[in-house]
Parts: sequence; structure tokens; C-alpha cells
Amino acid sequence: MSEETMLHQKIKSLERSLEFYKSRVQLLEANQSKMRDPERVLVCDILANGQLLPDPDGKRYNTRPNDAKWISVEDGLPKTGQIVIAFEPHCLNNPDMGMTLVVVDDTFHEVKRHDGKPWVTHWMPAITPPKQSSEGEE
Repeated sequence: MSEETMLHQKIKSLERSLEFYKSRVQLLEANQSKMRDPERVLVCDILANGQLLPDPDGKRYNTRPNDAKWISVEDGLPKTGQIVIAFEPHCLNNPDMGMTLVVVDDTFHEVKRHDGKPWVTHWMPAITPPKQSSEGEE
């Protein structure tokens, strides 16, 4: 096989590959509006920039650092209005394993059990909930 023939075959192979990926990019672009965040943002960034953008705090792609830890109420309390996961050790046998999603109010630190111990012993910030459409669906 001549060098010219091999080069021609290589060009044809690259053209097929280009069409293969081009059709997929066009399909992604056409369907972006149907995607939910953070996947939509992720796809948009890849298509527009050829890569993901830096996201050190996890807000852009709705990821959370792996260092999320329980905070003892003795070490600090969440802010009023903050959404947290509260841990109630006396509820370990419940289906929720003692973890409850809570919007913190002024009584968060005041609620005590019958024995005088705090109802909630630990908490951690909750992740951001998914965005809702106007119909209330994801």
C-alpha cells in the first residue's frame, strides 16, 4: 500500500471520528435545557471551555468536600435560618437513624430532653437542595 493511500485512509478515519463526536456534541447542545443542575452546568462548561472550571467550594457543580464533619453543639451552634442536619442520639432506633433536616430557629440550642441533656448533640451544614422548575418538579 502506498503512502498516499495510507494517508487517504487515515484522513477518512479521522473524518468519521470527527462526525461521530460532532453528532454527540450537537445532541448534548440540543438537549441541555432538559438537563438538571448540576449536570447541565457541567455539560455547558465542558462544551464551552473544553474542561470543567475550578470549583474549590463545591458550589458550581453541587459537590461537597469530603471533609464534612459533625460539629458538637458544645463547639459551636449554627446560625438562625441555616439549614442543617441535626443528630439526636436518643433517636438512633428510628428509621432516620437520629438525623433530621432542620431549619435553625432561636430555640435550636434550648431544647432539652427530659433528663436535661440537649436534644441535639451534633450538627452539620446541609447541602443545597436541587433547583425546582416553576411546576415544582425537578
